[in-house]
Amino acid sequence: MFGTLFRFVGGIMVGAAVGAAAAALLAPKSGEQLKSDAQSYWDQIKQAGAEAEQLRRSELESKFRKAKLNQPFELDVDYYPGEKRVETKFKAGGADSA
Repeated sequence: MFGTLFRFVGGIMVGAAVGAAAAALLAPKSGEQLKSDAQSYWDQIKQAGAEAEQLRRSELESKFRKAKLNQPFELDVDYYPGEKRVETKFKAGGADSA
C-alpha cells in the first residue's frame, strides 16, 4: 500500500520538475519582461475603463439635465434573455403625446 503511494508521489514530483524545466526552457519571454507587459496591459485596461466611465457619465448627466427640464423623452428597454443583456435607448425631445 505504501509502495504505490510513494510511487504516486514520486511521479507527481518528477512530473512537476519536468514541467517546470520545460516551462523555463520554452517560455517566450523572461519573467521581468512578462511582468512589465502584463503591467502595461493592465494600465491600458484601466485607462480604457476610465475613459468609458467618463463618456458614460457625461452622457447620463446630459440625459438627466434634459429630463430635469421636463422635456418630453422616450425610453425604450429591450431585454435579451438568451444573451443575458439589457439594451436601453433614450431619446430626449420626442413628440409630446399630451
